[in-house]
Amino acid sequence: MQKKQFIADLTEMLEVDDPISTDTDLRALPEFDSLFIMGLVVYVDRHFSKKITGPQFSDIKTVADLIKLIGEEYFV
Repeated sequence: MQKKQFIADLTEMLEVDDPISTDTDLRALPEFDSLFIMGLVVYVDRHFSKKITGPQFSDIKTVADLIKLIGEEYFV
């Protein structure tokens, strides 16, 4: 998957109007809530066949952190 597509999908899931980037602090967004996290867990499982656990989310601050957690090898 291209990073650009992943970021577009995240933007849609977060339902934000402003564009996000790999540097975006996800925790600073009011839309970064438990509902978003549940949707993200499902998204990552479906698109990357990877399981993300609750404790792993404590290490995620930016989109780049999320990409590293998923595995940069999945992104072009």
